[in-house]
Amino acid sequence: MEGPTSSSRFELPCITQSLTAYHRYELQIRYLPEHFVESLKENRTTLLYFYQQLRNDYMQCFASKVSEGMALQLGCLELRRFFKDMPYNALDKKSNLELLE
Repeated sequence: MEGPTSSSRFELPCITQSLTAYHRYELQIRYLPEHFVESLKENRTTLLYFYQQLRNDYMQCFASKVSEGMALQLGCLELRRFFKDMPYNALDKKSNLELLE
């Protein structure tokens, strides 16, 4: 028994696999409201989920096709986003460098 052949995000692998691997469900944000920026500012959890969804989709589809320079810039932007509340002099401490590794 094969799964659907459409390009949807719902996948059904071959029935010979284990039962837990048989069904794969993904929750994705498909439609955005007309003024989604204001809505996402009010609901930070949805904003972060939407960001992770876009990042994962990008990594699956395009990560192998970007140049090394672009990959480095994207990595730096992700580090800035992750450590945005950390003061600049905090990276001088050895314990924080271990966190970055």
